[in-house]
Amino acid sequence: MNIIWLRLPAALLVTSALSVQMTDIRFNQSIAGVMLVTSLNELNQPGYAFNVSEARRLCWSLGLNIASKAQVQKALSRGLETCRFGWIDEHFAVIPRIHPIPSCGKNKSGLYIPHN
Repeated sequence: MNIIWLRLPAALLVTSALSVQMTDIRFNQSIAGVMLVTSLNELNQPGYAFNVSEARRLCWSLGLNIASKAQVQKALSRGLETCRFGWIDEHFAVIPRIHPIPSCGKNKSGLYIPHN
């Protein structure tokens, strides 16, 4: 269960995606058209809630696409960094890391892909 990296179409403004009324979903800032979507738990904290099929269905319901590895890599090069896994279009999860830290992504920088 993971979060999702979404790729926004150029014509879609972030504000229109944010206007979707889903109280248990959080949209983070878009960088290079890529944004992170997380589910919120009962304490209003982000959590891992989507398998890859659910992630794809959520994207389709919002009229969006799951970002590709190349798109997340481009966003990483423009400043996208997190310590949370997110699904990408190639059906695996990644963590974009600019700065290595021991508690995140095995102290790696770049696009961390587990199991590699």
